[in-house]
Amino acid sequence: MGFGDKFRQAKKLLDMQKQAKAIQKELKDLEITAESLEGNVKVIFNGQPELESIELTSEAMEYSEKELADALKDAIKEAMKEAQKQSADKMKSMMGDMGFNIPGL
Repeated sequence: MGFGDKFRQAKKLLDMQKQAKAIQKELKDLEITAESLEGNVKVIFNGQPELESIELTSEAMEYSEKELADALKDAIKEAMKEAQKQSADKMKSMMGDMGFNIPGL
């Protein structure tokens, strides 16, 4: 492998690192919302996925403790699943843009 090949590989890695940082910022700024109990329970995650907020209406307090806990769990699962999907889609796109074809990604 010649110097030119090593230089191209190093440049490709640097470009990939820059794109990865840009994607991380996009994911941090992304807002993913999931609701349950007819909108009385709402969770908001960013795309990393980190929990940003939980919102409960006054009507949510009328549900039993178990119903409320189940609703929170369902909304969190839904938001996390969507955050992971969007993150994977962005990474897959980046890898394709860089010329990588990794099966399963």
